[in-house]
Amino acid sequence: MTAQAASEHPDLLASTYAVVRVTDEGVGISPDILDRVFEPFFTTRGPSSGTGLGLSVVHGIIQRHEGAIMVNSEVGAGTTLRIFIPLAQALPRARRRSEAERPEPRTAARIFYVDDEPAVVKLGRAALQRAGFVVSTFADAPSALGALEATPDQVDLVITDLTMPLMTGLELARRAKAARADLPVILMTGTLGLEDVGDEVDLVLRKPCGLEELIRAVIQVLEEAKLGDAPGREPS
Repeated sequence: MTAQAASEHPDLLASTYAVVRVTDEGVGISPDILDRVFEPFFTTRGPSSGTGLGLSVVHGIIQRHEGAIMVNSEVGAGTTLRIFIPLAQALPRARRRSEAERPEPRTAARIFYVDDEPAVVKLGRAALQRAGFVVSTFADAPSALGALEATPDQVDLVITDLTMPLMTGLELARRAKAARADLPVILMTGTLGLEDVGDEVDLVLRKPCGLEELIRAVIQVLEEAKLGDAPGREPS
C-alpha cells in the first residue's frame, strides 16, 4: 500500500492490495462536487441519462470487502478511479467452500433479471447461470413486462431492481402479478423496507448484496413458491 493511499484512507489495513485503475478523458469533475460522487442518486449527467447509483453500489461493495476507492479528477482533463481490493490468502483445497454446501437449485428454473445497470446485470446473470438457472436479462421494466405478458407460463421468477427509468421495479412487480398471480418476484433495493411493498413482492433483497446471498434468496423464493408460503419477506 502506498503512502498516499494510507494517508487518504487511514482505515485501510497495512496489507497487500490489488489496484484497478480506470481513467477517462472526459470533462472531469469539479472540486466542489467531487466529495459527493459516491452519494446514492447523485449524478453529473442529465435527468434521462441514468439513476446515479452505479458508483454508490460499487463503493458499497468495495467497502464490504475492506477496500477503498480513490478519485482524482481535473476539470477539462478527465477522471481516474483507483479501486483497492485486499488480496486474499489462498486456502487449502479442503477448506474451500464446496459447491455441495450450496442448496440445490430448482431444476432449470427460468428467471427474468431486470436492471438498468449493465455491470450489475452481467454479474447477476453469470452467478445465476453458474448455479444452474436459465436467465433472460432486460435493461428496462417495459421490455421485461412485454416478454412476460407474451409467455407468462415460461417464467418461474422475476428479479427486478427498484429504481429504473420508464417504470419502477415495484410497478413491474404489480403488473407481473396481474399477468400471473402465482409468479414470485424478488425486489432489489437499497431504500424500501417490507412495510413499503405489498403482496406483489415475495422477497425484498437489500442492496448491495453478495452473489451467494442472491443465489440463496432465489432458491428460497422458488422453494416457497412451490410450498405456497406467504409473500413479502426478507431473506432468512
